[in-house]
Amino acid sequence: MEIKPTLFIGSSREGLPVAELVKKHLSDFADCRIWNEDVFDYGKSFFETLMELLSFFEYGVMIGTADDFVVSRDVEHMETRDNVLFEFGMFLGRLGREKVFFLKEKGAKTPSDLFGVALPEFSGKDAADLEDQIKQRCERIKKQISDRSGIFDGGIFPSIPLAYGYFHNSLLPICRQLTQSPLVKINGQEQTIDTFKVQVLIPDDLRSDMKEKVEAVKMRDKWVTVEVPTSVTRSYIFYVQEGKLNLQNLVIMDIPPTLNRLYQTIQEFVGSGKVGRSLKEQLVEQREIRHFQKVVDYLCEVNAFTKGKIITEIVDI
Repeated sequence: MEIKPTLFIGSSREGLPVAELVKKHLSDFADCRIWNEDVFDYGKSFFETLMELLSFFEYGVMIGTADDFVVSRDVEHMETRDNVLFEFGMFLGRLGREKVFFLKEKGAKTPSDLFGVALPEFSGKDAADLEDQIKQRCERIKKQISDRSGIFDGGIFPSIPLAYGYFHNSLLPICRQLTQSPLVKINGQEQTIDTFKVQVLIPDDLRSDMKEKVEAVKMRDKWVTVEVPTSVTRSYIFYVQEGKLNLQNLVIMDIPPTLNRLYQTIQEFVGSGKVGRSLKEQLVEQREIRHFQKVVDYLCEVNAFTKGKIITEIVDI
């Protein structure tokens, strides 16, 4: 199971057809939400909801269409709607310039502060080849995001430090131990293995205790306990499916218990009264699960003991 990054699309009402095209051509890459898709809450001002949205999305695309006829310093021109520029500035300030894109209609006047900044453009919202233009711009946006896939930005949630802790306190020691001494205990009996892999199962829903998830999977899939003895610390406990016990190529399973801390942090944030159990909470949870997986994958790939030994998978438990 793949959890996609979350992406907010802002536009004026006149720019909605362009926003729909952006969503169409980025949806294979990201979980896209346009501003009019139940993003703004009833009973709250747009500004209040917008302030909350900054904590729930990883990327933003603002559509700057030429909507307003204005006269400035005796010069007539078409200008982007003020609220779109305002939202662009807010997302830019929170997420950073590498994560927010301003897709501009040619001829639309933008603030002088953006002079000299390369902005993706399209010829006009009524252009015959509009979809082809938007598709090309979206491909560039996807490439720019993908090029930064190995750069991890911390935030108010601890998914990244938890991933570092899980790697250094669990995955790396187990891989180093089994590489140096390929011995395990199964049902109390010491066995020698030839090769091994560790399959990390990351739940797609953090709401229940990780110990409960382990117990549920153990009963459902008939997991057998595998103990990896060490001479310097406590033994490591992992699991293997009963019908797939193969000492020539042992695949041991784990569900990271540290994800409990992540769930508790999200609940502390949610419990502040700012949001309830809603789409926004789900977006945060999915984003942090994805961050956790990406960081673990990255750390495993760059370490000699873990490279090629760790498989992570987001699963429904």
